[in-house]
Amino acid sequence: MFLEKIELKGFKSFAERIQIDFVSGITCIVGPNGSGKSNITDAVRWVLGEQKASVLRGKQMQDIIFSGTAHRKFLNFAEVTLYFDNEYGYFDMPFSQISVKRRLHRSGESEYFINDTPCRLKDVKELFMDTGIGTDGYSIIGQGDIDNILSDNKFDRRLIFEEAAGIVKSNTQKNESQRRLDKVQDNLDRLYDIFSEVKERIGPLKEESEKAREFLMIEKKVKDSQIKYLIDEYDKLKATIEAKEKQIQASGEQLKTDLARREDLKRNMTELGESLRQLRQRLQSNNQRYQEIVNQGDTLNIEISVKEEQMTHLEGTIREKSDTLDSLREEYSERSGDLEEKQRLLEELKSGLEEDELALINLLESLEELEASRKLYSLDLEQLKEAYHRLDSSVNHDAASLMTRKASLQKNLEANLARQERLKILEETSDREQREIDEAAREITALEGVLGEQRENLRKDEAEREKVEDALEALKAQEEEALRRFYRKNSEIELYENMAKNKEGIDSGMKRILAYLKERRLENKILGIVADLLEIPEGFEEAFAVALGRSVSQIVTESEVEAKEIIGHLKRDNIGRASFLPMQFLKATPFTGKVTGEGFLGFGHELPRYEKKYQKLFAYLLGKTLVVDTLEHGIALSKSLSGYHRIVSLEGDLIIKGGPITGGAKTTQKHHVFQVKSALETMKKELTVLEEQVKGHREGLKEKTGILEACNRRIKASTQEMLRDREALLKLKIEVENSGKLHEKTLSEYRQLQETFQTLGDEIDTERDDLNHLEMTLKADREQLAKIEGALHDPGEDSNQGESLLALEGKITEKKVEIATKNEQLRNTTENCRLLEAASKEQQRKIAQIEESLEILREELVDLKDLTDQKRENYDGIRQTLQVFNEEQKKISDEIESLEATRLENEATVDRLTLEIEGHRETIHELEVENAKLDVKRTSLSGNLWEQHELSVIEGRQRIASVDEFITKTELKHLRKRMKEIEHVNLASIEEYEQVQERFTFLSEQIEDLELSRKELKGFIQKIERQMVRDFNETFERINQGYQYVFSELFGGGSGEIRLSEPEDVLNSDIEILCSPPGKKLQRINLLSGGEKALTAIALLFAVLKAKPTPFCVLDEIEAALDDVNVYKFGNFLKDFSKQSQFILITHRKGTMEYADTLYGVSMEEYGISKLISLKLTDYEFQEALDD
Repeated sequence: MFLEKIELKGFKSFAERIQIDFVSGITCIVGPNGSGKSNITDAVRWVLGEQKASVLRGKQMQDIIFSGTAHRKFLNFAEVTLYFDNEYGYFDMPFSQISVKRRLHRSGESEYFINDTPCRLKDVKELFMDTGIGTDGYSIIGQGDIDNILSDNKFDRRLIFEEAAGIVKSNTQKNESQRRLDKVQDNLDRLYDIFSEVKERIGPLKEESEKAREFLMIEKKVKDSQIKYLIDEYDKLKATIEAKEKQIQASGEQLKTDLARREDLKRNMTELGESLRQLRQRLQSNNQRYQEIVNQGDTLNIEISVKEEQMTHLEGTIREKSDTLDSLREEYSERSGDLEEKQRLLEELKSGLEEDELALINLLESLEELEASRKLYSLDLEQLKEAYHRLDSSVNHDAASLMTRKASLQKNLEANLARQERLKILEETSDREQREIDEAAREITALEGVLGEQRENLRKDEAEREKVEDALEALKAQEEEALRRFYRKNSEIELYENMAKNKEGIDSGMKRILAYLKERRLENKILGIVADLLEIPEGFEEAFAVALGRSVSQIVTESEVEAKEIIGHLKRDNIGRASFLPMQFLKATPFTGKVTGEGFLGFGHELPRYEKKYQKLFAYLLGKTLVVDTLEHGIALSKSLSGYHRIVSLEGDLIIKGGPITGGAKTTQKHHVFQVKSALETMKKELTVLEEQVKGHREGLKEKTGILEACNRRIKASTQEMLRDREALLKLKIEVENSGKLHEKTLSEYRQLQETFQTLGDEIDTERDDLNHLEMTLKADREQLAKIEGALHDPGEDSNQGESLLALEGKITEKKVEIATKNEQLRNTTENCRLLEAASKEQQRKIAQIEESLEILREELVDLKDLTDQKRENYDGIRQTLQVFNEEQKKISDEIESLEATRLENEATVDRLTLEIEGHRETIHELEVENAKLDVKRTSLSGNLWEQHELSVIEGRQRIASVDEFITKTELKHLRKRMKEIEHVNLASIEEYEQVQERFTFLSEQIEDLELSRKELKGFIQKIERQMVRDFNETFERINQGYQYVFSELFGGGSGEIRLSEPEDVLNSDIEILCSPPGKKLQRINLLSGGEKALTAIALLFAVLKAKPTPFCVLDEIEAALDDVNVYKFGNFLKDFSKQSQFILITHRKGTMEYADTLYGVSMEEYGISKLISLKLTDYEFQEALDD
């Protein structure tokens, strides 16, 4: 079994859901201080059931819930889940994987789950008990907890050893059994006290119960005879009444049928109303959904329009590119023709040049022959001729070059003028495009500002709507609660009104007399009963109910005449007896003494409210009654007063001067008349308050609903306006993007043309300067040539040969000039061919570039068409959905109309049935009035039966049915005599004896059971203690051996030992931890340095793990106090122990990280929120081994 993974959500700094996967071996978690590493340890401890917030570094448990940051809201709950591998059945549960989850809400509610099944904290603790895993186990050593292992508190030290020994669960069972044993002993002590008391009462009660049974037997025989007479009379009246009731029943059946039919119709109408409400809600919901789909369709339509505009722009761009490509291709064709013409001319020039060079060679040979024949020429003539030839050649060459370069200059000037015109056009176009782009950018900025304001307003409106909706929900909940309380209070009022109407608190005999007076129309003869003539202050109801006693139901009349007349009617019709208070006969003698004392509240006749004419009546009834707050004050007041008086407390205790003191608790919950009246008045006031609350809630709901509708209207208008502005913004951005591309193209062409124009301008200026210089040189050469030519043409010796020579030299010169001219033309033509070839290659490159751009644009156009087609399909789907919605809406509307018609028809039927029902009720009422008169007599008999024998008619009939024979009058006389002889008996002694006897038997059985339980619990505790001692000793010895070995290995020598301070009391003994580092004497822990303490604690931890390995162990910076050497020792032990336990370490030490199989890093990219990165080092080690 090992910890597979942990999931955190909302726990401390882990705001987002994070899953950390663990493998067997060693996992290290690293990161800077404050990044949230230790929160992982706290999460493991928390999910295992930690209940102390301080252990989790908080003041209250809600502190572990993510509390938010400057840029993120807080969360309302925290949740952590641990997943364990249970493939080998480490936990006694039939699952290969077990998950334990804990969730805490900000309200304080905490939930636990095992495999996503809700459970208790106790279930979680029992699952991990004796495994070393848990909040108090040694599997989790938190930051700073390593020192607790060496704590001076023996309970903290023992806890690790007990967990390793596996006796925690047994210790829990032992403590539970001990508590049960103490409870059993306490119960036994109480039972023995009660048993002794009960045993003393059994004897006397037995004698009293036997005497009471004899009295009850005689009384039963006498009562049976009296009951038989009353029952016989009752049966005669009952037969007559039943005949009337058959007639009532026949009418009642018809009434019941009509009522049932009307109820069915009303129920049907209610169901129809509910169906109509649901259909209208559905219609409204569909309308909302319809509007949402319409909005989606509008958005899609806008997107389609935008895409179509983009397609149009792309098509225009493609056309422009195609036109440019065609133009380039035409220009390329023209340049290719020019190049071919130039190449043909070049070939012709080369051919003519070769011919001229051959002719020149011939001429030169002739010249050499003539020069050979003229050996007598003087040296001056030779020099003149040489100068003449040189100048003549130079002049000819310069003239030809001047002519060619002038032609080239003229062509370049014409080309530059054309470029200048094109530059001017491009500059104007660029300025215009830039102005359009700037204007569009300003519009975009303005629209974005408007959209920002709209978004902010929309956010505010939505926030207001959310706030209003929350307030609306709260008001609805308050209204529902107020309505529930209103209806509940209304029901209570109806109940108490019925109680007041039925004279609750008045005995049944007086109720029957009042009903009789009403039936005989004798109500005008009386003023009412006492209870109806006064109002009792709140809180005094119990006091006046006791003070008045039976007087509350006495009848008040003006004089004795009315009282006498009513008594005559009561006798004649055998209705019953009543007490009358004639106002003229009453003499009021109120208490006249001065009353002072603590707790005195007033005189009985002064505290109630009543009409002035009844002052004498209540002075008579309550004049000598004093009201106090408590019985103690009443007793003290009575001692200080003289003369007859009565004192009553608010709790209903009664003190009569010179008489008894009455008080105690009521055995029944029957309401007296004043309680009913007071409660009814209070509830009516409360009902008025509740009614005002409901009204206020409804007004608030109406106001909030209006605000919500206004918010919805504003949100809808803002949303539509935002859609329009967003569409306009999108179109503007597309236009700006397209204009920007066109502007960039224009600028590129402008810059390229301007660069070419500038280069050619510089070349033209240079060429002009060269031509001017050449013209001046040519002019000077021609003047010099004219002078030499004049000298040569002077007559002299050998003039004929000279002329021949001059003629031949002239031809040679002309041929040289011609050859020079052709060479210059050849050079110019070759240069022109080279330029044409370069221009052709550049045009080919541009053509290829434009073709590639056209291919990309065409692909983009195809993709855009596909996307547009897809959006059109979605739009068509939305239109079809809207069509389906329209059909469904029409269907719902038709159904609503049909149900509404049915409801109206049912209402008409209900009205007709109501009239028929009223007719049946009138018939039944007439029959019931006739039957009521008979029922009054029958009720009188049943009342006498109840008043005399406290039996109902049914009980009386059952009683005489079980009697075999009835006694004679003589026997009745003897039995009555015997009853007088033994009438002073304790009837309660029979039941009391049976109860005491039953209690005696019960107590005996209970004592026997508790003695047996005590014996079993003692045996169980002894058995557990023996097992705990055995297990603890075995584990303690293994830990001691492991500690000695590990201590020596970690310290590189020395010795360590653990001892029990009280070996005879293993389960309570303190545990001493001794250690002797190398070169030191055996000493106690407190004398060690910080590093030695940490190393000792780690040695003890490894010793415990060796004795009782735990499936996994979480260690939080326990090696922080160790130096580098000891860190590596610690890492070696970790590596060895990782074969049987899984280790998860929080660390800053590089030495520890070197032993990790998996490395996790915790950081805070966003302040306050922990992030996780992982690195599985074993994969890298394996890859390095393969590389080696």
